[in-house]
Amino acid sequence: MIGAPAVYSTLVDAFTDVSAGEAIKWYYQNENGTTYTETLPTQRSIEMLVPSYQTQYPISLLNGQSVTLTTADKYANDGFPYVGGDTVAQVTRGIGQNSVISVGGEFENKMTTGSLTLGSITLDGGHSNNISATVNGGLINVSGGSTLTVGTGATLQNSWTSQNGAAIYLAENSIMNISGAPVFSNNRATFSGDENATNGRDKPYTDHDAEQDIYIAGFANTTATSLVVTGKLTGTPGSIWVWAEQPLHYQQGKQFARLHSNIANSTDLGLDVFRNAQPDSQTGNRAQKKPYYLHGIKRGNLVYWSGTADLTVSKTVTGDFADPNRNFTFTVSGLTAGDSYEYKHFTSTGGENWTLVTSKLQPAVSTTIPEVLDENDDVITPEYTTGVISFSLKHNEKVVLSIPAGTVVVVTEEPGNYTPSYTISTASGAGTSGEEDHAEVTMNVETTVAFTNNLDPPAPTGVHFRFAPYALLLAAGLLPLALLVFRKRRRRGEA
Repeated sequence: MIGAPAVYSTLVDAFTDVSAGEAIKWYYQNENGTTYTETLPTQRSIEMLVPSYQTQYPISLLNGQSVTLTTADKYANDGFPYVGGDTVAQVTRGIGQNSVISVGGEFENKMTTGSLTLGSITLDGGHSNNISATVNGGLINVSGGSTLTVGTGATLQNSWTSQNGAAIYLAENSIMNISGAPVFSNNRATFSGDENATNGRDKPYTDHDAEQDIYIAGFANTTATSLVVTGKLTGTPGSIWVWAEQPLHYQQGKQFARLHSNIANSTDLGLDVFRNAQPDSQTGNRAQKKPYYLHGIKRGNLVYWSGTADLTVSKTVTGDFADPNRNFTFTVSGLTAGDSYEYKHFTSTGGENWTLVTSKLQPAVSTTIPEVLDENDDVITPEYTTGVISFSLKHNEKVVLSIPAGTVVVVTEEPGNYTPSYTISTASGAGTSGEEDHAEVTMNVETTVAFTNNLDPPAPTGVHFRFAPYALLLAAGLLPLALLVFRKRRRRGEA
């Protein structure tokens, strides 16, 4: 069977026919030489035959259609091989203002969706004539209900760093599937005399520049705009800049990323490739000491991107009778039951040179706290359910938990026969102390709760230590035995 794909001279024509549910047909002959045409299934493939292609019109994928945009196989035996050798085909911006490709949008007087997959292809938002985008999207605008999928082999770049045009705009209720090592590069937006530059924003910059590889739109409702992590991300940490429009994205009000079920239990997804493009002051991330983050606030197979602060719980024991090898149980309550939190356990020698022992996503277990009554049986604190993470610490050990900003937690230990005390210190310099076995903390900034447990010898009881063994025998009712031992020691001159 000899096949030949349909060939278009312009990319916009190919997408237009796909959106109309037409063309992209497969031509073939049977054994008798009769020629047939057959429309490909819903998932179509548009393969670039030339190494460099410049757009002349905005491109749209509409009407519920799906397309993979990729580079043709130069070894394909179809009469239309790729002519670019071993290079990847590059689609370059040749239009101004609009996004190069829109996925979904208005079609025949109604709003429609689309599904675009980027294969081995490079999309370039730069142009030698300084053509740039000043509307949402830059390169790709994904409308509500539509999906964009990118992975290894896809490159989205702006070869002219003084211009806009490399952002992906995710409208509310859209999804971007991402995995592997897609490349985003040279996407910095600068003013360059253009104070109206937006690089995918619906408002011009006013106080700073920012890279925006992905712009997540959305409003204060329950419909989430999300990145779906379909496989491990292997890019350089902080290499993909994400600008989330709404504060809810940073406060767990909306999901930021979903984990594919096959890797839902993995703690190493490479999620730190995402970098926060918003100022830390807007995201509650001031305490993190790094410009990129996607902390492990995990609910089921969902991961929430939120401003968090690190809670450090440390342990020191003092006193002549203290046992440095004893484990003390701690709980952190006030968490959300079912969520998983970034958990790190460190040990040290002398409280310095900390060594990481454990790093994982630790789920908070649902626990019911009973009501508290006063002397008149009036309820002081009603019964309630909370999420709790428990762990054990020895002398010169600590645990660090990343907790959503604004969460009020209670750190409690079981000191046993040790005398407990604690000191709270924060990144802002504030601090308090107490002599209880629990401390309440509001997690707005990086906070350390340092617990110290002391155990000294018991206080003197009025019995000379030399005769303490006899006192114990007396206390046990063994007076005759005590006197016998005492007489024998006196005969030997020991008393």
